[in-house]
Amino acid sequence: MKKFLYFSKGSIDGTTSTEEVACFPADKLSHFEMRNATDMRIFFTSQVEMDNDSGIDLPVVALDITSGKHKEVIEAITGAIASA
Repeated sequence: MKKFLYFSKGSIDGTTSTEEVACFPADKLSHFEMRNATDMRIFFTSQVEMDNDSGIDLPVVALDITSGKHKEVIEAITGAIASA
C-alpha cells in the first residue's frame, strides 16, 4: 500500500479560508532544509520535468517548528514513513 504524508495548518472548520493542506506520496520526499531555527522546508520530487528556465520549483511544505527541534521533527516524519 502506498503511503502519503498529510500536512494541515489552520483550524478545520469547513471553510477553505482558514485551512492550508498538502498531501504528497511519501516516496516522493526529496529532502529537508532549515530556513532558520523555527522554519523547516520539506521538498518533494515532481513528475513535471524541471530545469533552470522552467520557472517551476519543487513542491515544498513549510513547517513552523519549535526552535531547535528539527532533528526530532525529521525523526518523527521518517519514522512514520518507515513504520508498518
